[in-house]
Amino acid sequence: MDTTKRRIGLGLALLAITGAIVALEAPWRTGSQVPEEPDDLPEHLEDEPTAAGFGGAVTWLNTNGSIEITEQRGEVVLVDFWTYSCINCINTFPHLRAWHDAYADDGLVIVGVHTPEFRFERDVDNVRGALERYNLTYPVAIDNDYEIWDAYNNRYWPAKYLVDEHGKIRHTHFGEGAYDETEDRIRTLLEEAGRAPDNDPTYVNSTRGGVRSGQTPELFASHLDGSKQPAIANEEGYEPGETITYAPVEDPQANRIFLEGTWNNTHEYVEAAGPNATVKVNFQAGGANFVANDLDGTCARIHLDGAPIEESLAGPDVVYRGGEPCIPLDDDRAYDFYSGPFERHLVTLEAPEGFQLYSFAFSEEGRTR
Repeated sequence: MDTTKRRIGLGLALLAITGAIVALEAPWRTGSQVPEEPDDLPEHLEDEPTAAGFGGAVTWLNTNGSIEITEQRGEVVLVDFWTYSCINCINTFPHLRAWHDAYADDGLVIVGVHTPEFRFERDVDNVRGALERYNLTYPVAIDNDYEIWDAYNNRYWPAKYLVDEHGKIRHTHFGEGAYDETEDRIRTLLEEAGRAPDNDPTYVNSTRGGVRSGQTPELFASHLDGSKQPAIANEEGYEPGETITYAPVEDPQANRIFLEGTWNNTHEYVEAAGPNATVKVNFQAGGANFVANDLDGTCARIHLDGAPIEESLAGPDVVYRGGEPCIPLDDDRAYDFYSGPFERHLVTLEAPEGFQLYSFAFSEEGRTR
């Protein structure tokens, strides 16, 4: 056997072994498909869309096995698409926790579908840490290949699909808000299934995270491989693959990202390439965060309107060391830096070397400590 044939044979053998390992690790994985409708489907539901299954999940968390959508017939399923660094998703968690606690015994099954936006969100250990951090205990499908996302033709984080006892999608909601309406639909579908709750609605008292007129939109520091429009507005521009030194900016225009110092431009983030790197954003919101990387607890110092941010306005991730406010970068995640009145402010981050900035996100009301 010549060298070329030997290499081909070895490669095929390795592919076969890899395939066998994948099959052993995820024996349920058959792709996310729309199942057949039940034989006893009521006529008035025939035109409603049928919910796809979760066969595309690469693994599951908070459950010993996989969840099959057809095995939940007779129950009500809430399918929640999310990703753990998304502030809008985080703001829905109090409601999801309340619904899970209130209605699980009545037949509500919440299935979280974690579909990553950034590469670091593909790390299952990172997602596992987020479940612990936010106390989410219902089953979560890891949708790293976007198979479940595509099967639902989904386009948003967060997105909720309510599936009735027959497997039909009866209600959808994209983004935050309309929590009372969604809970009312949960209760109605449970009642239709003969499992009417005997408790009162939870109606979690929170408007946190809504969208308000004039609110700064989400700002991305890169083009995410062409899927986003970068918000960097310096004259030097944004050039993936280049290292750029940005001149100081005295009066940053609203709702854009301005860099100072030397930064590596990549296809997914910008990285501080030396000392004296800063980020400035002139924003309007009641809550604000940024997505950045793990730097073993190294602090990013934070100022608001040219002065150290006051504790009354600081988000839950701000700490005070020697009276100076900063944010310890201890994980690849979103960091809440502002929680105060819905106002316009200029935030300045003093970025340590190696700081990777992915995005800024804003909401009507911020998370509290």
